[in-house]
Amino acid sequence: MQAEKVTGRLSRLNAKLTNLHRHILGFPVEAQTYQPGKGIWSPLQVCKHLQLSESLSLENLEYNLGRLETRPNANLKSGFNLFLMKMALISPLKYKAPAKVTHEGSSTGLDAGAVFREWFECREKLEKRFTSCPPGAFSKQVFKHPYAGYLTAYQMLRFFEYHFDHHARQITSRLQDWSKTQME
Repeated sequence: MQAEKVTGRLSRLNAKLTNLHRHILGFPVEAQTYQPGKGIWSPLQVCKHLQLSESLSLENLEYNLGRLETRPNANLKSGFNLFLMKMALISPLKYKAPAKVTHEGSSTGLDAGAVFREWFECREKLEKRFTSCPPGAFSKQVFKHPYAGYLTAYQMLRFFEYHFDHHARQITSRLQDWSKTQME
């Protein structure tokens, strides 16, 4: 049952990533790197943020899976914390991302091909890791979110999807903003 849920969630995440990749590449570099204001990330900076977030999360998962016998079982608190994260991501409020997962400064140094290549590689590693998880790994709190605390591996995937959907709306909005500037 858990393996089927994980496979389904990974498939959805990968389909969304593929669609975002196609969507971004349908715009010129100027649109991909368009920052509508000071301190507002470009679509490509948002993509880099998501890629960094997932890569660092995979490292964290690997570390905690190596200590599986010491990890506590899933509980109501981890489920409630995931729910709070989902509510935060669908709310109009803004939250500052942890420094490790930000790409500050100009977005002109970013390359969409490189960002998405790293992201697809991370997803492949994630898929391999999930298919080789030891028995009982999905009932343990093995992922530490910087704000939500410890979650299970499956809850981590759910967070990835909520996080992705939140930022995909931002990316679409920024690309639309850029398109409007071209019509003026």
